[in-house]
Amino acid sequence: MCLISASGAYQTILGGNKDAFITKLNLTGSGLIYSTFIGGNGNDYGNSIVIAGSGNAYITGYSQSSNYPTTSGGYLLFTLLLIIW
Repeated sequence: MCLISASGAYQTILGGNKDAFITKLNLTGSGLIYSTFIGGNGNDYGNSIVIAGSGNAYITGYSQSSNYPTTSGGYLLFTLLLIIW
């Protein structure tokens, strides 16, 4: 298993078989700035990511997890705002 999350991450371990993730490296690619998993107990997929001028990351995707923090139902769509400090 590949562990990509950083200390202090939103989600530090896999929640299910498949989770989305977001990672930012420094300009040279030699250091981790932030990294986190995003998902619940089922399969979760990230489809797009946009970095706003503020540096915040907006991630979109869908979830098959029963405990993902959205409304209940089959395939759940999500948009997540990751605020960078």
